[in-house]
Amino acid sequence: MRRSKVFTLGVGWGLWSAIILPASAVEITDIRNAVMFEWNGASGAVYSVQADYALTGGWQEIGAAVAAGDTVRWADWNSGSADHKFYRLQAISLPQEMRLVAGGGQPSGPSYDFYMARFLVSNEDFAQFLNDAKMNQGNERGTNMYFGTSGNVFMDSSENSSEKLFSIDNLDSFGWNNVQPGIVYTNGAYVAVSSYRNHPVIGVSWFGAIKYCNWKTIHEGRGSSQRCFSEGPSAADWHPITLSNAQWADGFDDTERLAWATNPSTRFGYRLPTDAEYYKAASWDGTDNTTYGFGRNTLGSSDANYQNSGDPFDSTTAPYTQNGGPTTPNGFYIGYKWSRSRGGWVGGAEEFQTNPNDNQYEIYDMSGNVNQWMTDYASGTSERSRRGGSWYTWSSSLYTWNAYSSYPYTTLQFIGFRVVSTDNP
Repeated sequence: MRRSKVFTLGVGWGLWSAIILPASAVEITDIRNAVMFEWNGASGAVYSVQADYALTGGWQEIGAAVAAGDTVRWADWNSGSADHKFYRLQAISLPQEMRLVAGGGQPSGPSYDFYMARFLVSNEDFAQFLNDAKMNQGNERGTNMYFGTSGNVFMDSSENSSEKLFSIDNLDSFGWNNVQPGIVYTNGAYVAVSSYRNHPVIGVSWFGAIKYCNWKTIHEGRGSSQRCFSEGPSAADWHPITLSNAQWADGFDDTERLAWATNPSTRFGYRLPTDAEYYKAASWDGTDNTTYGFGRNTLGSSDANYQNSGDPFDSTTAPYTQNGGPTTPNGFYIGYKWSRSRGGWVGGAEEFQTNPNDNQYEIYDMSGNVNQWMTDYASGTSERSRRGGSWYTWSSSLYTWNAYSSYPYTTLQFIGFRVVSTDNP
Protein backbone atom coordinates (compact mmCIF):
# COMPACT_ATOMS: atom_id res chain seq x y z
CA MET A 1 0.00 0.00 0.00
CA ARG A 2 1.45 3.40 -1.00
CA ARG A 3 1.67 6.00 1.73
CA SER A 4 4.32 8.43 0.47
CA LYS A 5 5.59 10.01 -2.72
CA VAL A 6 9.10 10.08 -4.07
CA PHE A 7 10.29 13.57 -4.96
CA THR A 8 13.56 14.21 -6.83
CA LEU A 9 15.46 17.27 -5.66
CA GLY A 10 18.35 18.95 -7.41
CA VAL A 11 20.72 20.65 -4.95
CA GLY A 12 23.38 22.74 -6.70
CA TRP A 13 24.77 20.47 -9.40
CA GLY A 14 23.98 17.24 -7.56
CA LEU A 15 20.75 15.29 -7.76
CA TRP A 16 19.47 13.60 -4.65
CA SER A 17 16.38 11.48 -4.10
CA ALA A 18 14.30 11.81 -0.96
CA ILE A 19 11.03 10.53 0.43
CA ILE A 20 8.56 13.31 1.18
CA LEU A 21 5.36 12.40 2.94
CA PRO A 22 2.35 14.41 1.80
CA ALA A 23 2.02 17.67 3.77
CA SER A 24 5.13 16.88 5.80
CA ALA A 25 8.69 18.15 5.77
CA VAL A 26 12.07 16.79 4.68
CA GLU A 27 15.56 18.05 5.53
CA ILE A 28 18.17 18.43 2.78
CA THR A 29 21.74 19.51 3.60
CA ASP A 30 24.34 21.06 1.33
CA ILE A 31 26.66 24.08 0.91
CA ARG A 32 26.21 25.77 -2.44
CA ASN A 33 25.89 29.13 -4.08
CA ALA A 34 22.33 29.70 -5.29
CA VAL A 35 20.97 26.42 -4.02
CA MET A 36 18.53 25.10 -6.59
CA PHE A 37 15.71 22.70 -5.76
CA GLU A 38 13.76 20.71 -8.29
CA TRP A 39 11.11 18.20 -7.34
CA ASN A 40 8.27 16.27 -8.83
CA GLY A 41 5.30 17.69 -7.00
CA ALA A 42 1.55 17.70 -7.21
CA SER A 43 0.24 20.20 -9.73
CA GLY A 44 -1.66 22.95 -7.93
CA ALA A 45 0.04 22.46 -4.57
CA VAL A 46 1.71 25.32 -2.70
CA TYR A 47 5.03 24.49 -1.03
CA SER A 48 6.75 26.39 1.78
CA VAL A 49 10.56 26.42 1.54
CA GLN A 50 12.19 26.78 4.97
CA ALA A 51 15.79 27.09 6.17
CA ASP A 52 17.66 26.63 9.44
CA TYR A 53 21.38 27.11 10.11
CA ALA A 54 21.78 24.70 13.01
CA LEU A 55 18.80 22.33 13.13
CA THR A 56 17.82 23.82 16.46
CA GLY A 57 14.16 24.29 15.62
CA GLY A 58 14.66 27.76 14.18
CA TRP A 59 13.01 27.05 10.83
CA GLN A 60 12.16 30.19 8.88
CA GLU A 61 10.15 30.36 5.68
CA ILE A 62 12.38 31.87 3.00
CA GLY A 63 10.12 31.37 0.01
CA ALA A 64 7.14 29.61 -1.49
CA ALA A 65 6.64 27.71 -4.71
CA VAL A 66 3.41 27.02 -6.56
CA ALA A 67 3.37 23.84 -8.61
CA ALA A 68 2.08 24.98 -11.99
CA GLY A 69 2.89 21.52 -13.33
CA ASP A 70 4.34 18.28 -12.05
CA THR A 71 7.90 19.68 -11.92
CA VAL A 72 8.64 22.48 -9.47
CA ARG A 73 11.84 24.55 -9.33
CA TRP A 74 12.95 27.02 -6.68
CA ALA A 75 16.31 28.67 -5.97
CA ASP A 76 17.75 30.29 -2.84
CA TRP A 77 19.55 33.09 -4.67
CA ASN A 78 20.47 34.69 -1.33
CA SER A 79 22.55 31.72 -0.24
CA GLY A 80 26.23 32.65 -0.16
CA SER A 81 29.32 30.45 -0.25
CA ALA A 82 29.77 30.79 3.52
CA ASP A 83 26.24 29.63 4.24
CA HIS A 84 25.71 26.23 5.78
CA LYS A 85 21.97 25.86 5.63
CA PHE A 86 19.58 23.04 6.21
CA TYR A 87 16.48 23.12 4.03
CA ARG A 88 13.09 21.53 4.15
CA LEU A 89 9.90 21.63 2.10
CA GLN A 90 6.34 21.48 3.31
CA ALA A 91 3.17 21.23 1.24
CA ILE A 92 0.95 23.87 2.84
CA SER A 93 -1.93 23.68 0.39
CA LEU A 94 -2.72 20.40 -1.30
CA PRO A 95 -4.59 19.90 -4.58
CA GLN A 96 -7.88 18.07 -4.60
CA GLU A 97 -6.54 15.03 -6.40
CA MET A 98 -9.15 12.40 -7.20
CA ARG A 99 -8.66 8.72 -6.42
CA LEU A 100 -10.28 5.78 -8.21
CA VAL A 101 -12.64 3.58 -6.22
CA ALA A 102 -13.20 0.59 -8.48
CA GLY A 103 -16.68 -0.87 -8.72
CA GLY A 104 -17.59 -4.34 -7.58
CA GLY A 105 -16.14 -6.55 -4.90
CA GLN A 106 -18.03 -5.23 -1.89
CA PRO A 107 -21.35 -7.07 -1.38
CA SER A 108 -24.22 -4.63 -2.06
CA GLY A 109 -21.68 -1.91 -2.87
CA PRO A 110 -21.56 0.25 -6.01
CA SER A 111 -21.06 -1.78 -9.17
CA TYR A 112 -19.51 1.14 -11.06
CA ASP A 113 -16.19 2.97 -10.80
CA PHE A 114 -16.11 6.44 -9.30
CA TYR A 115 -13.50 8.97 -8.14
CA MET A 116 -13.27 10.56 -4.70
CA ALA A 117 -11.16 13.52 -3.54
CA ARG A 118 -8.19 12.56 -1.37
CA PHE A 119 -8.84 15.48 0.97
CA LEU A 120 -11.72 17.40 2.46
CA VAL A 121 -12.57 20.74 0.88
CA SER A 122 -10.35 23.23 2.71
CA ASN A 123 -10.85 26.81 3.86
CA GLU A 124 -8.55 27.92 1.04
CA ASP A 125 -10.66 26.01 -1.51
CA PHE A 126 -13.94 27.37 -0.22
CA ALA A 127 -12.73 30.97 0.06
CA GLN A 128 -11.68 30.85 -3.59
CA PHE A 129 -15.15 29.61 -4.51
CA LEU A 130 -16.93 32.31 -2.50
CA ASN A 131 -14.87 35.13 -3.97
CA ASP A 132 -15.30 33.90 -7.53
CA ALA A 133 -19.04 33.32 -7.07
CA LYS A 134 -19.47 36.78 -5.55
CA MET A 135 -17.90 38.34 -8.64
CA ASN A 136 -20.06 36.22 -10.97
CA GLN A 137 -23.57 36.50 -9.57
CA GLY A 138 -24.86 37.31 -13.01
CA ASN A 139 -23.90 33.93 -14.44
CA GLU A 140 -23.96 30.24 -13.50
CA ARG A 141 -20.83 30.47 -11.35
CA GLY A 142 -22.58 32.60 -8.75
CA THR A 143 -26.33 32.48 -9.35
CA ASN A 144 -28.67 31.66 -6.45
CA MET A 145 -26.23 33.12 -3.95
CA TYR A 146 -26.88 36.24 -1.90
CA PHE A 147 -23.98 37.62 0.14
CA GLY A 148 -25.02 39.31 3.36
CA THR A 149 -23.21 42.27 4.84
CA SER A 150 -21.41 40.11 7.41
CA GLY A 151 -20.42 37.46 4.84
CA ASN A 152 -23.14 34.91 5.46
CA VAL A 153 -24.54 33.42 2.24
CA PHE A 154 -28.17 32.65 1.39
CA MET A 155 -30.15 31.75 -1.72
CA ASP A 156 -31.66 35.24 -2.03
CA SER A 157 -31.96 38.60 -0.29
CA SER A 158 -34.67 37.39 2.09
CA GLU A 159 -31.85 35.79 4.11
CA ASN A 160 -34.18 32.98 5.14
CA SER A 161 -32.44 30.77 7.71
CA SER A 162 -33.82 27.65 5.99
CA GLU A 163 -32.13 28.73 2.73
CA LYS A 164 -28.65 29.19 4.11
CA LEU A 165 -25.51 28.16 2.21
CA PHE A 166 -22.71 29.31 4.49
CA SER A 167 -22.32 30.90 7.91
CA ILE A 168 -19.19 32.85 8.66
CA ASP A 169 -20.40 33.98 12.08
CA ASN A 170 -22.85 32.77 14.71
CA LEU A 171 -22.73 29.17 13.54
CA ASP A 172 -25.39 26.74 14.79
CA SER A 173 -23.43 26.75 17.95
CA PHE A 174 -24.87 24.74 20.82
CA GLY A 175 -23.01 27.41 22.79
CA TRP A 176 -19.77 26.89 20.85
CA ASN A 177 -19.21 30.53 20.06
CA ASN A 178 -15.46 30.26 20.51
CA VAL A 179 -14.80 27.99 17.55
CA GLN A 180 -12.32 29.77 15.30
CA PRO A 181 -13.74 30.42 11.83
CA GLY A 182 -11.32 29.28 9.16
CA ILE A 183 -12.55 32.01 6.81
CA VAL A 184 -13.02 35.68 7.61
CA TYR A 185 -14.90 38.31 5.63
CA THR A 186 -13.01 41.57 5.32
CA ASN A 187 -13.31 44.48 2.89
CA GLY A 188 -15.87 42.56 0.85
CA ALA A 189 -13.66 39.51 0.34
CA TYR A 190 -13.34 36.07 1.90
CA VAL A 191 -9.91 35.24 3.27
CA ALA A 192 -8.75 31.91 4.65
CA VAL A 193 -7.05 32.49 8.02
CA SER A 194 -3.35 31.78 7.44
CA SER A 195 -3.04 29.11 10.12
CA TYR A 196 -6.26 27.43 8.92
CA ARG A 197 -5.73 27.49 5.15
CA ASN A 198 -5.46 23.72 4.85
CA HIS A 199 -8.00 22.83 7.56
CA PRO A 200 -11.37 21.53 6.33
CA VAL A 201 -14.01 24.20 5.88
CA ILE A 202 -16.89 24.21 8.38
CA GLY A 203 -20.12 26.19 8.56
CA VAL A 204 -21.23 24.93 5.14
CA SER A 205 -24.80 23.69 4.67
CA TRP A 206 -25.81 20.87 2.33
CA PHE A 207 -27.02 23.56 -0.07
CA GLY A 208 -23.65 25.29 0.09
CA ALA A 209 -21.80 22.03 -0.52
CA ILE A 210 -23.75 21.20 -3.67
CA LYS A 211 -23.41 24.77 -4.96
CA TYR A 212 -19.65 24.36 -4.55
CA CYS A 213 -19.87 21.11 -6.57
CA ASN A 214 -21.71 22.88 -9.38
CA TRP A 215 -19.24 25.78 -9.31
CA LYS A 216 -16.23 23.46 -9.34
CA THR A 217 -17.66 21.59 -12.34
CA ILE A 218 -17.70 24.88 -14.27
CA HIS A 219 -14.49 26.29 -12.80
CA GLU A 220 -12.41 23.29 -13.83
CA GLY A 221 -13.71 23.40 -17.38
CA ARG A 222 -15.93 20.34 -17.21
CA GLY A 223 -18.81 22.46 -18.50
CA SER A 224 -22.04 23.80 -17.04
CA SER A 225 -23.98 21.03 -18.78
CA GLN A 226 -22.12 18.50 -16.61
CA ARG A 227 -23.51 19.90 -13.34
CA CYS A 228 -25.04 17.17 -11.19
CA PHE A 229 -27.50 19.29 -9.19
CA SER A 230 -30.28 21.65 -10.06
CA GLU A 231 -30.50 24.85 -8.03
CA GLY A 232 -32.68 27.91 -7.66
CA PRO A 233 -33.91 30.68 -5.32
CA SER A 234 -35.74 28.33 -2.94
CA ALA A 235 -34.93 25.11 -1.10
CA ALA A 236 -37.22 22.98 -3.30
CA ASP A 237 -35.06 23.80 -6.34
CA TRP A 238 -31.95 21.96 -5.03
CA HIS A 239 -31.80 18.26 -5.86
CA PRO A 240 -30.07 15.74 -8.18
CA ILE A 241 -30.56 16.94 -11.72
CA THR A 242 -31.95 13.62 -12.96
CA LEU A 243 -34.99 13.87 -10.65
CA SER A 244 -37.95 16.20 -10.43
CA ASN A 245 -38.60 17.88 -7.11
CA ALA A 246 -41.49 15.49 -6.44
CA GLN A 247 -39.29 12.46 -7.15
CA TRP A 248 -36.57 13.85 -4.91
CA ALA A 249 -38.94 14.78 -2.08
CA ASP A 250 -40.03 11.17 -1.57
CA GLY A 251 -36.45 10.04 -0.92
CA PHE A 252 -33.57 8.64 -2.95
CA ASP A 253 -33.97 4.96 -3.73
CA ASP A 254 -31.31 2.61 -5.13
CA THR A 255 -32.58 2.84 -8.70
CA GLU A 256 -32.53 6.65 -8.61
CA ARG A 257 -29.03 6.68 -7.08
CA LEU A 258 -27.64 4.42 -9.80
CA ALA A 259 -29.30 6.36 -12.63
CA TRP A 260 -27.94 9.65 -11.27
CA ALA A 261 -24.41 8.45 -10.53
CA THR A 262 -24.01 6.81 -13.95
CA ASN A 263 -25.86 9.42 -15.99
CA PRO A 264 -23.73 9.88 -19.16
CA SER A 265 -24.67 13.57 -19.38
CA THR A 266 -23.12 14.40 -16.00
CA ARG A 267 -20.45 11.75 -15.54
CA PHE A 268 -17.67 14.36 -15.32
CA GLY A 269 -19.54 16.66 -12.93
CA TYR A 270 -18.56 17.04 -9.28
CA ARG A 271 -21.05 15.96 -6.66
CA LEU A 272 -21.36 14.78 -3.07
CA PRO A 273 -20.96 11.05 -2.39
CA THR A 274 -23.94 8.81 -1.95
CA ASP A 275 -24.11 6.80 1.27
CA ALA A 276 -23.15 3.66 -0.63
CA GLU A 277 -20.15 5.31 -2.29
CA TYR A 278 -18.90 6.65 1.01
CA TYR A 279 -19.19 3.31 2.76
CA LYS A 280 -17.34 1.60 -0.08
CA ALA A 281 -14.49 4.13 -0.11
CA ALA A 282 -14.25 4.20 3.70
CA SER A 283 -14.49 0.52 4.52
CA TRP A 284 -13.72 -1.89 1.69
CA ASP A 285 -10.13 -3.17 1.68
CA GLY A 286 -10.58 -5.57 -1.21
CA THR A 287 -11.47 -8.48 1.05
CA ASP A 288 -13.58 -7.19 3.91
CA ASN A 289 -15.13 -4.08 5.44
CA THR A 290 -12.93 -2.36 8.03
CA THR A 291 -14.20 -0.59 11.14
CA TYR A 292 -12.47 2.71 10.42
CA GLY A 293 -11.93 4.72 7.26
CA PHE A 294 -8.14 4.44 7.45
CA GLY A 295 -8.25 0.72 6.71
CA ARG A 296 -7.83 -0.66 10.24
CA ASN A 297 -10.07 -2.08 12.95
CA THR A 298 -8.47 -0.33 15.91
CA LEU A 299 -8.41 3.34 16.86
CA GLY A 300 -5.97 5.43 18.88
CA SER A 301 -5.08 9.09 19.32
CA SER A 302 -2.48 8.87 16.55
CA ASP A 303 -5.03 7.69 14.00
CA ALA A 304 -7.68 10.41 13.70
CA ASN A 305 -9.23 13.55 15.20
CA TYR A 306 -12.22 12.83 17.48
CA GLN A 307 -13.58 13.84 20.89
CA ASN A 308 -10.94 13.27 23.60
CA SER A 309 -8.54 11.70 21.13
CA GLY A 310 -5.63 13.51 22.74
CA ASP A 311 -4.37 14.92 19.46
CA PRO A 312 -2.49 18.21 19.95
CA PHE A 313 -5.33 20.28 18.49
CA ASP A 314 -7.86 18.58 20.77
CA SER A 315 -9.83 20.72 23.21
CA THR A 316 -12.92 19.46 25.00
CA THR A 317 -13.96 22.72 26.63
CA ALA A 318 -14.46 26.20 25.22
CA PRO A 319 -12.60 27.90 23.73
CA TYR A 320 -12.25 24.99 21.36
CA THR A 321 -9.40 26.77 19.64
CA GLN A 322 -7.13 27.00 22.66
CA ASN A 323 -4.67 24.61 20.95
CA GLY A 324 -5.29 25.87 17.42
CA GLY A 325 -8.12 23.46 16.66
CA PRO A 326 -10.58 21.97 16.76
CA THR A 327 -10.01 20.65 13.24
CA THR A 328 -6.71 19.19 12.11
CA PRO A 329 -5.15 20.09 8.74
CA ASN A 330 -5.66 17.97 5.65
CA GLY A 331 -2.81 15.47 5.55
CA PHE A 332 -1.92 15.78 9.25
CA TYR A 333 -2.21 12.04 9.97
CA ILE A 334 0.52 10.75 7.68
CA GLY A 335 2.77 8.65 9.89
CA TYR A 336 4.99 11.66 10.65
CA LYS A 337 6.21 12.90 14.05
CA TRP A 338 5.25 16.56 14.04
CA SER A 339 6.91 19.22 16.14
CA ARG A 340 4.62 21.83 17.64
CA SER A 341 6.22 24.61 15.58
CA ARG A 342 5.61 22.73 12.34
CA GLY A 343 2.29 21.13 13.21
CA GLY A 344 0.70 24.47 14.02
CA TRP A 345 -0.91 23.80 17.40
CA VAL A 346 -0.51 26.33 20.19
CA GLY A 347 0.04 24.54 23.52
CA GLY A 348 0.50 21.05 24.86
CA ALA A 349 2.99 18.47 23.67
CA GLU A 350 6.16 19.50 21.89
CA GLU A 351 5.84 16.56 19.48
CA PHE A 352 3.06 14.32 18.27
CA GLN A 353 3.46 11.05 16.40
CA THR A 354 0.77 10.32 13.81
CA ASN A 355 -0.21 7.11 12.10
CA PRO A 356 -1.05 7.20 8.39
CA ASN A 357 -4.81 7.46 7.95
CA ASP A 358 -5.01 7.34 4.19
CA ASN A 359 -6.70 4.10 3.26
CA GLN A 360 -6.32 1.59 0.44
CA TYR A 361 -7.61 4.22 -2.01
CA GLU A 362 -5.13 6.86 -0.72
CA ILE A 363 -8.03 8.91 0.72
CA TYR A 364 -7.59 10.78 4.01
CA ASP A 365 -9.89 11.57 6.95
CA MET A 366 -12.67 9.17 6.09
CA SER A 367 -13.02 8.75 9.86
CA GLY A 368 -12.73 11.82 12.06
CA ASN A 369 -11.97 15.53 11.74
CA VAL A 370 -15.35 16.67 10.35
CA ASN A 371 -18.59 14.93 9.48
CA GLN A 372 -19.19 14.91 5.75
CA TRP A 373 -22.35 15.72 3.84
CA MET A 374 -23.80 12.95 1.66
CA THR A 375 -26.23 13.46 -1.21
CA ASP A 376 -28.82 11.11 0.32
CA TYR A 377 -31.89 11.81 2.33
CA ALA A 378 -31.70 10.30 5.79
CA SER A 379 -34.15 7.42 5.92
CA GLY A 380 -37.73 8.57 6.54
CA THR A 381 -36.85 12.22 7.16
CA SER A 382 -36.33 15.48 5.29
CA GLU A 383 -32.78 15.63 6.63
CA ARG A 384 -29.61 14.79 4.71
CA SER A 385 -27.17 12.08 5.63
CA ARG A 386 -23.70 12.77 6.99
CA ARG A 387 -20.93 10.31 7.79
CA GLY A 388 -17.42 9.94 9.12
CA GLY A 389 -17.49 11.27 12.68
CA SER A 390 -15.76 14.47 13.76
CA TRP A 391 -13.58 16.32 16.25
CA TYR A 392 -16.66 16.88 18.42
CA THR A 393 -18.13 13.37 18.37
CA TRP A 394 -17.12 10.23 20.22
CA SER A 395 -14.99 7.46 18.78
CA SER A 396 -18.01 5.27 17.96
CA SER A 397 -19.18 7.90 15.46
CA LEU A 398 -16.09 7.08 13.38
CA TYR A 399 -17.31 3.57 12.50
CA THR A 400 -17.59 3.32 8.72
CA TRP A 401 -21.16 2.00 8.87
CA ASN A 402 -22.54 4.82 11.06
CA ALA A 403 -24.66 7.55 9.50
CA TYR A 404 -26.18 10.64 11.08
CA SER A 405 -28.32 13.42 9.66
CA SER A 406 -29.06 17.15 9.74
CA TYR A 407 -31.39 19.52 7.94
CA PRO A 408 -29.90 20.71 4.64
CA TYR A 409 -29.62 24.32 5.85
CA THR A 410 -27.57 23.33 8.93
CA THR A 411 -24.18 25.04 9.31
CA LEU A 412 -22.44 23.26 12.17
CA GLN A 413 -18.84 23.62 13.31
CA PHE A 414 -18.16 19.93 12.80
CA ILE A 415 -19.64 19.35 9.32
CA GLY A 416 -17.64 19.69 6.10
CA PHE A 417 -17.55 17.78 2.83
CA ARG A 418 -15.52 16.29 0.00
CA VAL A 419 -16.35 15.81 -3.68
CA VAL A 420 -16.68 12.80 -5.94
CA SER A 421 -17.11 12.34 -9.69
CA THR A 422 -18.22 9.31 -11.65
CA ASP A 423 -15.46 9.84 -14.18
CA ASN A 424 -12.24 11.85 -14.22
CA PRO A 425 -10.92 13.39 -17.45
